[in-house]
Amino acid sequence: MKKARICAALFALSVGCGGAQPVATRPNAPAATPKGMRVVREPGRPALAIVAREGDPTPAVGAFVSTAGIAPDRGAVVPVALAGLFASRLDARARVTPQADGVRLAIAGGNLAELAAALTAPVGSGTDLGLAQRKVAALAAMPRVTPEEATIAACEGALVESGGTVQATEIESWRAAAVTRERVSFAVVGSAAGGTAQTSAVGSGSVGAPVLPSDQRAAPEADAPGLAVYEAPGLARGARVAIAWRGDARLASAARSLGDPSGPFAAMLAASDTRAHLRSVTATLSTDGACLSLRADVDTDPKTSAGAARIAELVAMATREARLAATGPVELAADPSDAAEQAALVAAETRARDLEPPRTVVAVAEPGTARDAIATATVAARRAFAERVVEPRVRVERGQPALWMLVASPCGTQGETDGDAGASAAFAIAAATALRARGIAAEPWTASDGVGVIASGDASALGRVFLTDAVEGTRAAQARLLDAARPGLSELAEAIAPGRPASILPTGTARSLLRLAPAAIAARADALRRGPLRVAVLANEDAAQGDAAVAAIDRWALREGARACPARAEGATPKPGTYAVQTDDGTSEAYLAAPLGQEDDGAAETLADALDGENGLLAKALGDGLARAWSARVLGRAGSRALVVHVDAPQEALDAAVAQVRALFDRLRQGALDAADVARSKKREADALAARMRDPRERLIALFRGEPAQADVTLERGRAAAAAILRDDALVIVAARPARAVAAPAKKAP
Repeated sequence: MKKARICAALFALSVGCGGAQPVATRPNAPAATPKGMRVVREPGRPALAIVAREGDPTPAVGAFVSTAGIAPDRGAVVPVALAGLFASRLDARARVTPQADGVRLAIAGGNLAELAAALTAPVGSGTDLGLAQRKVAALAAMPRVTPEEATIAACEGALVESGGTVQATEIESWRAAAVTRERVSFAVVGSAAGGTAQTSAVGSGSVGAPVLPSDQRAAPEADAPGLAVYEAPGLARGARVAIAWRGDARLASAARSLGDPSGPFAAMLAASDTRAHLRSVTATLSTDGACLSLRADVDTDPKTSAGAARIAELVAMATREARLAATGPVELAADPSDAAEQAALVAAETRARDLEPPRTVVAVAEPGTARDAIATATVAARRAFAERVVEPRVRVERGQPALWMLVASPCGTQGETDGDAGASAAFAIAAATALRARGIAAEPWTASDGVGVIASGDASALGRVFLTDAVEGTRAAQARLLDAARPGLSELAEAIAPGRPASILPTGTARSLLRLAPAAIAARADALRRGPLRVAVLANEDAAQGDAAVAAIDRWALREGARACPARAEGATPKPGTYAVQTDDGTSEAYLAAPLGQEDDGAAETLADALDGENGLLAKALGDGLARAWSARVLGRAGSRALVVHVDAPQEALDAAVAQVRALFDRLRQGALDAADVARSKKREADALAARMRDPRERLIALFRGEPAQADVTLERGRAAAAAILRDDALVIVAARPARAVAAPAKKAP
């Protein structure tokens, strides 16, 4: 008996009954279909979506009836009148909703038979049209839409009133034109058993209701993408911006992404200069796919070039994010009735379509030249978002266990003064900490020629945290730097590079870190983000993997203004002399530094390697028990540089150890460096390089820097460098002792 009622109801819609079972085919299926949904498309029958899922207490059925192109001069009267008609034929379980281009229907616990019956019964002389007429009359109370906003309103499915009463003959003509196999789609949502019960009677052969041939159907006119600017007298300042895009059903996912207050788009807006505040993000499904709209208030004057650029950037950024978000799967709602509505609309979409160019409507108090300014800025914004901001450096290392990435500013600590030295390092630490909190392996990288984060994992998360998110955790980062700060090394950096100590000590000095404010760290982060950016990637699969990582990071880079490193902080020349500092942990150590000229070509590194190591020159000078430990290295890469010797010795022997090192420098300056020293230095440098390159993070840094091969320093060049660098009158010497042992003045001449 139940099967017979289903057959009778579906017969008129050419769904058909009989012994044959429906076959799911996909010749005209949309590009994206929700998981677990299949669409039955057979000649002469409306599309039927079947969504099999467990857990819903009752199944649900849904339908969509398209009214697009039917009596367009009557506006929303057509879908509203038909919604009233269909609702009057269904019980309280049904939900009937008109939208700009059709009617959505859903029945929780219902079946296709009663739904189809409500659609197919003709309007007769005894038909109760009271509900339809009341709904049409209520249209007059709805807010009016300006002509300029009509495109956006239609995208949002808004009901635009056209006035007038309705007659039974009109409603019937609209119903007959709308209820055809080309305009109607059905959906069943529920358990696999429920779906089978609902559709088991669907077979072949039927006599359909009146069907318009495809080439005679009244189709809606496509919205021409463009820009409209109109006057809104009640608007005190700024502009109201509305943007609409058309595409396929995946735009529903884009609406969730763009509207998420903690999502990518919201983070990008907060970091940008657009001064835009979202008011709404809406996605509406129809038989022609989907339409996405975004409305925002922008605190700017669109007649100015800066204001127009902000609006253009908002449109370009939103378009890019909509396109990215629309690549994901179509997701149905959890509520079975909502899911049935959505599934019917998805089933009605018969073609894949790319995201179309946006339609933008801007409301301003005084239009003036705003349209021309925004149109000009749009061209520049479109170009800016089509190009990459970051400089990519990708190398493929197939077979490695992981992909490694480094995003950093090649400006490094340039621009830092003695007032904010260490701010860049604090930002890098805070960013790496935020990534680790997300479960991503990350560590800060700070050098005078680069500041950034090394990570292995989610490239998009790396880009978001380093390039967009608000800077948090700066106090903890500052405390970490302070704990590691050495008073002697801080004093040394300030003496070698007065006014710009971060060029020698990128992590900052003890004094600069103590007075560093969170605002200064945020300002440095902003400067790094707006300057040149470089991404190095060691891909472990192929070049496409590396390019995808670069693209995922580049997405988060701001597209505002020209990018250049800040002017190098001005500073005085090095201040040679002997400096005494106090230590609180009982440490007794000394630093001896020889400042280098910018023309140094690697000879200083050769000298450092000749001095360092178990068999180095320092070991011969200090290895008789005068010092506990010693080392030599070159500090600084961009800006100031210096060859620095560190000596750890008992406080009673510290002065003697310093004297021994100065004597060694004097001998080297007079030509004591020999061929064996140079050979040992080269081997030590080669061994150290090979050891470093075993770590993929070191290879990543080398890729970022584009470091050349090891310099081939001859004995003659080494001796010449020693004579030029190791001058006693140019040395900066810092002796650090426990507080009780420091009796001399803080500073004295050598």
